[in-house]
Amino acid sequence: MIRILLDEHVSPSLVGRLGDKGVFAVAAVHVGLSGEPDAKIWNYAFENNFVVVTGNARDFIRLLDIEVHPGLIVLREAA
Repeated sequence: MIRILLDEHVSPSLVGRLGDKGVFAVAAVHVGLSGEPDAKIWNYAFENNFVVVTGNARDFIRLLDIEVHPGLIVLREAA
């Protein structure tokens, strides 16, 4: 089962919507990561087997320095 961690750049209201679709999701703010650096969020995701969903591509892509990780999903803003 996919497990999703929503970064602070993504609305925590999506947790409920994803849950309605059968996807386990948590928001960074709900797990004590509000205001924490991206590296700490990334490490939490890695240690707890979460895919990170963010709108902050630049910072998270530079953290992709490990061989195996559940993943990173980057959302683009609407033009």
